[in-house]
Amino acid sequence: PNKDLLQDLINKAQTLNAANYSAKTWSVMTKALDEAKAVLDDPEATQTEVDNAKEVLAKAIAGLE
Repeated sequence: PNKDLLQDLINKAQTLNAANYSAKTWSVMTKALDEAKAVLDDPEATQTEVDNAKEVLAKAIAGLE
């Protein structure tokens, strides 16, 4: 599967600063980030799993406040 977009999103998430966001929304984003990293590192991951991880992480980033 193509993991480039997921990698880009993980890189973006890693540049964010926790101090700029509420603890609750930051926690949601870091959980999604950890799951996305696990999918990225999984050689058996399917394209569907990669896409789902990307979508969950994108929503978590968008939900930061």
